[in-house]
Amino acid sequence: MAIKISFITTVFNEEKNVRPLFESLLNQTKLPDEIIVVDAKSTDNTVNALKELGKKFGKVKFSLHSKKGNRSVGRNFAISKAVEIS
Repeated sequence: MAIKISFITTVFNEEKNVRPLFESLLNQTKLPDEIIVVDAKSTDNTVNALKELGKKFGKVKFSLHSKKGNRSVGRNFAISKAVEIS
């Protein structure tokens, strides 16, 4: 049984930082099986940037969720979604 890897992250108003983060992720030797991003209701263009970036991941499952709260709230929400890997 192969181990599946989920990459999770939380963001809030990170429009300028999400591109370098995800371009770095794309350059990894081993891509995760899924990428889960939880946005804490950003007021800048973060969500649109993430939607564009999500198209670049091909076979990697990419999901973007919106959940108001701090990092812990977002992280725990993302983990609850990662458990759904099958």
